[in-house]
Amino acid sequence: MKMTSTLNSPWKRQRRLKKEHIPHQEQIIQLAKSYWDNKERALFILSYLTGGRVSEIVQLKYLRKVTYKRVLSKTKEGNDIYKVARNGNGSPIAEKVDKVEINYLGIIRQDVWVTEKKGKNILMVSMQNRKNKTYTRKSIPIPIDKEKKLIDMLFEYINGLAPEDPLFPFKIWKAEKIIAKVGMNPHFLRDIRLTHLVTMYDFNAFQLTKFAGWKDVSPAERYVRLGVTDLIDKF
Repeated sequence: MKMTSTLNSPWKRQRRLKKEHIPHQEQIIQLAKSYWDNKERALFILSYLTGGRVSEIVQLKYLRKVTYKRVLSKTKEGNDIYKVARNGNGSPIAEKVDKVEINYLGIIRQDVWVTEKKGKNILMVSMQNRKNKTYTRKSIPIPIDKEKKLIDMLFEYINGLAPEDPLFPFKIWKAEKIIAKVGMNPHFLRDIRLTHLVTMYDFNAFQLTKFAGWKDVSPAERYVRLGVTDLIDKF
């Protein structure tokens, strides 16, 4: 399956793709195989497997820090809270944009290793964790037996790298362009992975929060609700 779009903006592409059916994992494997370049294929695979933000995966000299406009709202219980203001098409409204120097190399070769935990062969990926000031790094476990086809393709590229080599020594815009070759964008790929963790692996909200590196379970709730529609598969 190859999804195409003429939309240039990643967020416009995101809204368009969200209207599509969430691909099954076998479709993700086929999309990965459609790449001719091993490095580009590895970027697609690692973005999916880790559910990582593109800024956590590739090299980044400067980080674009966006402060979003907030508006006063009320909860169902009548309590006052501040929510991010959004425009008519649902996009968050930026109030201020700063450029912060961080000189992040992205994921390097030694950040990806194989280990055994609880009798299972696991691929571990250590990476920065954006948008969480408490836990600035996260370690992502990936079961080798259940993700073997993708992991084998990933190692076709990373096996040739030295321990200190960055996996993807290029900027965010290039990563977005690479993933767009198969009609995706990084954030939609993250959405797909988090959805699969619920529908394929039965992750609950707390497990999903730990995997994604969120501060609390609030963002996880919509993914867990998505899984309810898959209960019919249990019968």
